[in-house]
Amino acid sequence: MIDFAQHLRDNDLIVVPQGTAEPLSLTRQLVADEHQLPAVRLFVGTLFSDTFDASSRLSFLSFGALGTARRLVARGACEVIPCHLSQIPALFETRLAPDVVLLHLSAESRDGRHSVGIVDDYLQAAIAGARTVIAQVNTAMPYTPGSTTVALDEVDAYEYVDMPLLEVAPAATTEQAHRIGQFAAELIDDGSQLQVGIGTVPDMILHELHGHRDLGIHSGLMTDELMKLHLSGAVTNQGKSVFPGHSVIGSVFGTRDLYKQVSQNDEIMFRPVTITHAHDVLAKLDKFVSINSAIEIDLTGQVNSEMAGMKYMGAIGGQVDFIRGAAASRRGRSIIALASTDRSGEISRITPSIPSGITTTARSDIDTVITEFGVAELRGRTTTERARALIDIAHPRFRSGLSAHVQG
Repeated sequence: MIDFAQHLRDNDLIVVPQGTAEPLSLTRQLVADEHQLPAVRLFVGTLFSDTFDASSRLSFLSFGALGTARRLVARGACEVIPCHLSQIPALFETRLAPDVVLLHLSAESRDGRHSVGIVDDYLQAAIAGARTVIAQVNTAMPYTPGSTTVALDEVDAYEYVDMPLLEVAPAATTEQAHRIGQFAAELIDDGSQLQVGIGTVPDMILHELHGHRDLGIHSGLMTDELMKLHLSGAVTNQGKSVFPGHSVIGSVFGTRDLYKQVSQNDEIMFRPVTITHAHDVLAKLDKFVSINSAIEIDLTGQVNSEMAGMKYMGAIGGQVDFIRGAAASRRGRSIIALASTDRSGEISRITPSIPSGITTTARSDIDTVITEFGVAELRGRTTTERARALIDIAHPRFRSGLSAHVQG
């Protein structure tokens, strides 16, 4: 057990590894001890556990409301910092300097060091800036190739655990997602370098790419479906000018089988967000294709990936980093793929304007939009042309209403 009272000070900012790498033994101890601890803030990203639901005293910061972090935002316990994922390391050096970082480490390797495991992203920057490093060393956490490593003499306090990692089940497929996947696959050339998000639609796009050849992967995230593509023979990474022969990723969100595959595959390379999301790196990747989803898009091409009505439900994340990287790539392309309506079928996700006024991706950055009804190529088009193209891929029941908002 870690005695957090010995290591924490008033107003400390504690960085917690996000998603599947949450160090559950440490975070559960924090919640259990919260009334005996100084007032602290925790910086969290995506959350998949319910650990912090039991907290009544801790306060949180995040770059979004992803996974169960959405519940913290909804009850006012978590404030959102609007930022690109690529900006977080610089924020850690300036306005958001971490005092403490929690780590979820692998067992010791032959060189005496421990890997940060299946989530690297901004941890390297957090470790570099923190006063105090606290770790749980877990026999279940794989030592991942290329990831940030630490020796235990660089850690201020640690404990050993043997506990399963958090898992994320693959999303259930839908007929809408299947059709979107088919449209997207037709736009992606052999030899493309892929960045793909998480969810039903991205998974179906990946499923449709198994017949492609000589693909490469440079993505913030590895999922079960992306690993299936990697193992299918469609991915060779031979056309990459940066890290040729390797699928470059920053984090892994998936199942136990995926974690084993990642740790045993020397063609996988973990890199921090300063590489996975870096504009200068992405620009060097010819035929870089960014594939992401959204909550809604308006008729000018503005994308909202954060707000559902007036509720914060998503994040900026790496979407704009990758879209701009694709624009700078020779023969690059960015795709926003989304179902034409919400789950109820009662609300169009192509809208005259964005009700919240929050724009994640600017209309000047938008390229290609796909729904189950087709493809809208928006780059280089006028506002009127964009509106008509988007109406053509909206659900038929909403097209006439949308058309009333188009001039000329």
